[in-house]
Amino acid sequence: MTPGISHESSVATPQASSNWLSHTWRLTSWNLKIARRRLMSKILLAILLGGFLPVLAVVLLAYAAESTVTTTTVSPPCPTVVATGQPGNTGPGSVAPPCDPNSVPPQQQQSSQNADFQLLTFPAILIIVGSYTGFMGVILLCILAGALIGNEYSFGTQRLALSRGVSRAQLLAGQVAALAILALAVVGFMLIIGSLAGFTIGPLLGGSIPAIPADGLLQILGFWLVISLQLFAYSLIALLLATLGRSTAAGIAGSLGYVLFEIIALPIVALIAGALIRTSFGDVLEAMPDFFLGPNISGLLSGVNQSPLDLGGGTSSGGGGDLTASVINPGQGLLVSLLYCVLLAGLSYWALRKRDVTH
Repeated sequence: MTPGISHESSVATPQASSNWLSHTWRLTSWNLKIARRRLMSKILLAILLGGFLPVLAVVLLAYAAESTVTTTTVSPPCPTVVATGQPGNTGPGSVAPPCDPNSVPPQQQQSSQNADFQLLTFPAILIIVGSYTGFMGVILLCILAGALIGNEYSFGTQRLALSRGVSRAQLLAGQVAALAILALAVVGFMLIIGSLAGFTIGPLLGGSIPAIPADGLLQILGFWLVISLQLFAYSLIALLLATLGRSTAAGIAGSLGYVLFEIIALPIVALIAGALIRTSFGDVLEAMPDFFLGPNISGLLSGVNQSPLDLGGGTSSGGGGDLTASVINPGQGLLVSLLYCVLLAGLSYWALRKRDVTH
């Protein structure tokens, strides 16, 4: 050690990296850390899990009741006695064995019950998980995104970051990347929970787990990615509105308002278009849902879910997309959904770029 230089001064001081990607990743990690440590995140996760358990319970009770009704009402017809004869004979004129019209062969009862509970078995249970996550997950992630982005304006953290040399592009990229990771994590977590339930509940009730081919595993991967894209796209609406309004309320209320619009307004538009069929105005109304996010994601889901595993065709989207899932092809659904993501992120950057850092 050089004389006159202390040990502390000989240790190199960590320097901030000038690499754009590494700095952006640190911003992403910071946003994820804030999301993980917020009490709201834990409450929303508890709501997501707590809401899924009653859904499973309702489905279980519904299929149990259906199995009971099927077992007690369906019975094979008794053979008609043609002629009298000696008991024990099997030829013409023999007496038929005693028949109970309320009896059902045990094999038939077991087969009927197994078919009823197959929906609670992996991979069919992913139909329930995907539909639930595609609806409730959209709502909860919009709330979380609006709160995360809006609070940065309330506490002034964005102003502090920009004043210390962080570019607006890096700031927005960190937010967008954090929302994408949150969407992937939420959907992946719910699919894992649903799969564990499908591997336990269904077989316990008599369901059988089919062999999953290699392309079936790829289909499940695509299923996860598409539902994650759904949650991510709707969370970008909250990002844009929170950036424009510079508040939590604008992000949450605006994004949830769009979700409600798709749920309520688009089915009404479809009904009016059906009533005004073969008119120019009806044609315009019929094509109107094709330009919204929900129907296009439903069209994309319908393409992913059908083969080789039946994962429910078009699962529920955040809006009223199920009405047009059979019309919008998966290619168009993917293109429009990605265009929505690019447009929402671009508008958010434009709003952030035009804003004075001191405001």
